[in-house]
Amino acid sequence: INEIMKVGADLNINFLSTSPEEIQSPQGSPHPVLPIRLAIQSTYQELGGFLGALEKLNKSIATVREFSIERKQEILPKIYTELTVDVYLKEGDGE
Repeated sequence: INEIMKVGADLNINFLSTSPEEIQSPQGSPHPVLPIRLAIQSTYQELGGFLGALEKLNKSIATVREFSIERKQEILPKIYTELTVDVYLKEGDGE
């Protein structure tokens, strides 16, 4: 979570909320998954940079499972985005 937050902060992402969910053990996967629900405020360009940076995390593998963008009049030209990032954990992480 810290790595995701640092990457986002470096790209001017404003994290409105970060909510880790219960660790899951998907059938057929050797790694447990930590879903993290994020609500963020950013420009489209900042959001694109953030999503691209998730692919290049050093300490984790992360995928985006859910994603929605909303244009809110009160924060224009920024956008409001909700997404769920699945972080794949190494054995022993998250315990």
